[in-house]
Amino acid sequence: MRPAAQRAAVAALAMALTVTAALGAGERKRIPPGTQGVVHTVVEGNVLEEIPLRFLGVYEGAVGPGYDVYLVELEGPVADRVGVAAGMSGSPVFVDGEIVGALAYRYGLLPKRAIGGVTPIEDMLDSARAATAVPAASGGPAPIGTPLQMAGLAPAVREWLVPQLERHGFVPVAGGGRLSDTDAGPGELAPGMPVGIQLVGGDISIAATGTVTWVDGDLVYAFGHPFFGSGRVAMPMTTARVVHTVSDLAGSVKLSNVGRPVGAILEDRQAAVIGRKGAEAPMIPVDVIVRGGSYGRRSFHYEVVRHPQFVPLLVSAVTSSSLINNPGHEDAQTIVGAATVRLRGLPDLPIELANTGDGPASAALGTASRISAVLAVLYRNSFAEPEVESIRIDLGTSLDRREYEVQELLYDRGPVEPGGKIAVECVLRGWRGETSRQAFELDVPAGVAPGTELRLAVGEGVFLDRALGRPISRRVATADDLSALVRAIGALPPAHRLTAVLYRPSEVVAADGVMLEHLPPTARRLLGSQSRNSTRAATLSRRDVTLDGTVTGGRLATFRVRDGAAPESP
Repeated sequence: MRPAAQRAAVAALAMALTVTAALGAGERKRIPPGTQGVVHTVVEGNVLEEIPLRFLGVYEGAVGPGYDVYLVELEGPVADRVGVAAGMSGSPVFVDGEIVGALAYRYGLLPKRAIGGVTPIEDMLDSARAATAVPAASGGPAPIGTPLQMAGLAPAVREWLVPQLERHGFVPVAGGGRLSDTDAGPGELAPGMPVGIQLVGGDISIAATGTVTWVDGDLVYAFGHPFFGSGRVAMPMTTARVVHTVSDLAGSVKLSNVGRPVGAILEDRQAAVIGRKGAEAPMIPVDVIVRGGSYGRRSFHYEVVRHPQFVPLLVSAVTSSSLINNPGHEDAQTIVGAATVRLRGLPDLPIELANTGDGPASAALGTASRISAVLAVLYRNSFAEPEVESIRIDLGTSLDRREYEVQELLYDRGPVEPGGKIAVECVLRGWRGETSRQAFELDVPAGVAPGTELRLAVGEGVFLDRALGRPISRRVATADDLSALVRAIGALPPAHRLTAVLYRPSEVVAADGVMLEHLPPTARRLLGSQSRNSTRAATLSRRDVTLDGTVTGGRLATFRVRDGAAPESP
């Protein structure tokens, strides 16, 4: 959703809340211990269950200052079988036919009784008025787990992804895709019925499910606790259908399929997530093309939720899964390619990619991690939230390990003169021990004075960046706007490029995201006094060669320019 459209939707949401306020927002109800009530939820299909419960008391400040919960005990055969199950978050609780809150928290890892915490409905109705999301107090009750259905992910990727999702309160579950038009339709968004939040769509489906607490016109209140706790958001809201609730002493969980989007989640607050029917939450199109492997060329299409915290992780997951699913068997794999992140109002962000390893999971996860790291830097910038229009990833694979280690440098030990050349051969050792050579010829500038010390660095991008005083990180640190940051990130060296750089010791200052070489002494002193982001390596000549696999390591050499001089080893 465009920022302006999102602001308008949120404003409409806030206006609609004035209607909802009449339902009881304000002072919380006093419910005496022993009061009987019921919780409405779906355990299987779209059949609404009424589970009896008994109020135990009020647990004051349980999830933060001013945020109390009602402690309740669920009773009856359904409670005995599934307890407080993941996916029940938001299940509405009624006393004498009047809604009083949402089942949102559970207590204990292996509880003997089904004890839960109920978020008061007044707090939920007030949620959209909060200026910011309020984090839950540490050590408080645990929100009921949110099932996260993952359909189409490669097993190795799922295993890698699960621990990262569990830290955010999700209960990852294999399977659970989108319902087709011919499937039994999901239920309507009504109190007690399941609701979905789509995180990834397309060839892979990743969706979270909870329960609707209350509906007021176009507004849908759910969960009774935060989703991410991000405040204002824009995430596709879907209907859902519970396939079955798995009973487990360690924590029962609802297994669900989601329907098509019917609106958008626009608020993610301490006491509720709030959606609006008919609202839109456009996702980021992600296209992954994989060439080679066992299947020739395959194209995958995904849509990823526009959430700054999770875009890097989810794009990494769909990319690595595309790569693992393509070769067709476990074997060594080398991946070389590029990604392009298209940004509204900014230059495209290129990401060159290369990785190799034993088994496709190793290379695939390494490649995807590079994309994730670059996107994380982009989204965590201090200037503005980037508006990503699309991401295209084009990767070539080969079912062998192509890795080249820099072994030594061979060069002409004749005299090095101003205006002359330095010829170098780099000896590379392959994965199986075979050797090859790459030749470079670098120019010595005519203006270099006799006696000047020159240095030569040959190797992979990380080695070169370290040898030159880490200019990339200094460019990133001094970027003065998002456009400069994008240009600096785009200069990150790829792992499959062998580079030779001839340079000399000289202060080079980073400013506004660029390295300013060959500055007059006065300007250099002025800029240097304002920033510590400087290096002592001025580039004189540079040559690159792109290989069909990754490069590791590097070598250095030192020269002194004078008539008849011979190069000196470091």
